Amino acid sequence: MGDAALSPERSTLGRADIASALTMGTIALLVIGLQPILLGAMVESHSASVEGVGIIAMAEIVALGLGVVLGDALLPLSRLRIIAIMAGLFISATDVATIFLNGDLKLALVRSAAGLGEGALVWVTTCMIVRSRAPDRMAAIFLVMQTLAQSAAAAMLAGIIVPRAGWHGGFIALAAISLLPCVIAVWLPARVPPLAAQSFDKFRWSITAALSYLQPSPCCRWRRLEPYGLLAPRNVFPRISSVDQLHSKRANSSANST
Repeated sequence: MGDAALSPERSTLGRADIASALTMGTIALLVIGLQPILLGAMVESHSASVEGVGIIAMAEIVALGLGVVLGDALLPLSRLRIIAIMAGLFISATDVATIFLNGDLKLALVRSAAGLGEGALVWVTTCMIVRSRAPDRMAAIFLVMQTLAQSAAAAMLAGIIVPRAGWHGGFIALAAISLLPCVIAVWLPARVPPLAAQSFDKFRWSITAALSYLQPSPCCRWRRLEPYGLLAPRNVFPRISSVDQLHSKRANSSANST
């Protein structure tokens, strides 16, 4: 993919266009960093099981990656603003719907739907990044924005929202934040031209983006194993204490026999 072939497209994008797209992608990926907090609260309130919480988390992440690929294949480049607005509304609706559900299967399905909407927003972001003057630098900025936003949101949820309103309050907050793309969509360009390259190159970008957003999947394993770690002190320490008592009795009996 040569720079000369892409330069006519990149020159049409301004700072407001790029900033709007990066913000949308950051909001779409916000839930990835919040899953351990929200799903952990679900387990504690018995809204989801320990066995199913990993499936719920992974279902949303896989659907997000799938949404990026499907967006690249199916969504029109001439409707970026409408797509961003519809995706923001859809994500917000699924976040609200989540608070009314219980059970692993229902939660996995609704979070999968949310993942598709999040993938659509990430696709919008990817479209803008690959058409910018410095895609590598924009991708790096995007990663930094994700990290900072997820850290700030996680601190707010863990310290303020979840202790007071539970995981329901966390998803209500996410629903409100997910409406922001509907506002900043006005700064997106009305349309962007297709890349002046082979379709394989465009598909390669979508696959790369999708796989990069699957990298947070270790949080699924964390969310799956964390409850066992919390239970460990109650289950392991009493057994250690029992073993110690048994050794003490044996030592005392040996001392008495001598």
